[in-house]
Amino acid sequence: MGEQIVNKCKAKEVQNIAQNILMEIKKKDWSSDTFITILSQRIEEENEILTQTIGQLGRGEFTEELAAKDAIFDRDFICLEQFVEANLYMRDKEVAANAKEVWKVFAVNDPKLYIQSYESQILSFNSLIKELDSEAIKPLLKSLVGVSDCLDLVKSSAKELAETYQKMKQVSDEQMELIAPMAQQKLLREIINNDLLPYLCVMANVNKDVYGGIKHAVDGYIEDLNFKVRTRTSCTSN
Repeated sequence: MGEQIVNKCKAKEVQNIAQNILMEIKKKDWSSDTFITILSQRIEEENEILTQTIGQLGRGEFTEELAAKDAIFDRDFICLEQFVEANLYMRDKEVAANAKEVWKVFAVNDPKLYIQSYESQILSFNSLIKELDSEAIKPLLKSLVGVSDCLDLVKSSAKELAETYQKMKQVSDEQMELIAPMAQQKLLREIINNDLLPYLCVMANVNKDVYGGIKHAVDGYIEDLNFKVRTRTSCTSN
């Protein structure tokens, strides 16, 4: 029997070699060989799981988007605060007095909530908005110059931030339900090493015309991978 896949390879490398093996199997009709048919299905299924785990853990699609949405929310929130604060100095004493009452609400709910974690600032902002929308404060807000437009903007950006955060959180929760890539790639490697390779070795000796080609191709993929892994680990150790 030829080489087996070494255990120091990466999950992505096991994924690639499994895809190559499946590609070789699909080049020929193996319906008459029940073992290869069942084994190829199993390799395909386990490789799909491995692909999902790599994709989930490696995916940062929401990280950049969340940071961008957070930056917009921060800017909008600071703008809202500054407009409320500016109204404290209005010539109209009633407007200034209203601004003072509104500012008290901000002070209680942390004027710098935008520096908190995503979840904390979303919760803090929701608490703030609940008070700002109360019957006692809402009329005061409307009397302040420029504040209503700022409030609409920050409500919109806060909603987008919360939605993106929930999407990211859902992905994080889902990936916890997936098998870790290290465990999954070990399982897939063992299927190839312990089930497929010994079978191909025996069958190639019995019927070289039928099994010799696929055995040679699979051995070639494994030899190339092992050489790459050994070269990498050798350079690392040096």
